[in-house]
Amino acid sequence: MDRKRRDRLWRSVTDLVDLHRCFSGWAGVVCRVAVAETGVDAAAISIRTRAREFATASDAWAESLEAAQHSAGDGPGTEAHNAGSPVLVSDFAGEGYRWPGFADAVAGHGLGAVFAFPLRAGGARLGALGLYRRSPGGLAAAELADAAVLTELATAASLTDSHDGAPNWATEDLDSHNDDVHVATGVLAARLKISVEAALTRLRAHAFSHRRPLPDVAHDIVEHRLHPDSVRE
Repeated sequence: MDRKRRDRLWRSVTDLVDLHRCFSGWAGVVCRVAVAETGVDAAAISIRTRAREFATASDAWAESLEAAQHSAGDGPGTEAHNAGSPVLVSDFAGEGYRWPGFADAVAGHGLGAVFAFPLRAGGARLGALGLYRRSPGGLAAAELADAAVLTELATAASLTDSHDGAPNWATEDLDSHNDDVHVATGVLAARLKISVEAALTRLRAHAFSHRRPLPDVAHDIVEHRLHPDSVRE
């Protein structure tokens, strides 16, 4: 992944967080940055756990599209989440038939194009980042590359609170040792400004070097007994 691209987008997110301390957290800020950087009209982060669905959106239009998708039980974001791969639809009018329930629900919403990217942490499927356009049109190569980095940031943001890297609502629905690992991975990625994959590698290395079980180290991070800054190379 292009380090300069990652650093630029990370600065965009953190700068906006600094300007909007009362805003609804990193996930909402990532949505705003996605709109500014990828040439779309709206963005949303949808988190899907065993017990609930949650969405943070850049505006009411994106929120309504996410709500329609969840109600219908199908759609690009649902497919991206289930399949674990991006779903890129540059002309929704011509391809919406793939999701009949969603297409029917958003008829009249003015949806021209949609791009959905799966959010994953380790082996866990968390949800999707959805980018929406009112007019048809694909993502340029640079916009697609930006979207890939923003997907990483969205994954980390979905597992953390607004500013300090502390776990928030995600931990309410996750109850196994493996889920602690996924949450701790997201915390490390956000705090240390690294990819989710690099954060998991670092978490494992810390556990190995301290001769501790990986789930125990992850749980200490989730419970604020181990500061993320301590888990560094």
